[in-house]
Amino acid sequence: MAARQFSDGRKKIYAVFDEFNVFASNAVVDLISKTRTFGFHVLIGTQSPSDLERAGGAALLEQVVENCNSFIIQRQNSAVNAEKLAAVIGTQKSYEVTHQVQGIFRVKTGIGSMRETREFLVHPDEIKRLNTGEAILVRKAGGFRVEKVKVRRL
Repeated sequence: MAARQFSDGRKKIYAVFDEFNVFASNAVVDLISKTRTFGFHVLIGTQSPSDLERAGGAALLEQVVENCNSFIIQRQNSAVNAEKLAAVIGTQKSYEVTHQVQGIFRVKTGIGSMRETREFLVHPDEIKRLNTGEAILVRKAGGFRVEKVKVRRL
């Protein structure tokens, strides 16, 4: 049906699913995935990744994440969920520097090492410490961007 009505790709249809875990199923996620091509834009709201996982399992959660281009992440109290969301945002190259110290005053000896590592763009602890009205906005389409924003009340 969507293919016939919106095959020209010029019309946009917006669908909003608040508390998406109530609607979450493989059929709904498949519908969302297949209608994007025809101008459908879907906003999915949920309290946490755990809600989606409880509703449809880990595979459904992964499928929803794979179909999203933007994320608005507010405070997560669960360390597990904060870690999942930080992993979705991604990592960047970093360097870990170590210093050798000696004595009870930990005086640097001048000897140390440096190695390349990866670090979260947004650390899980930052997600757990967001205040009311703060969010991490992640945009993956049209140029990757991550920023901390204030959410206004209407």
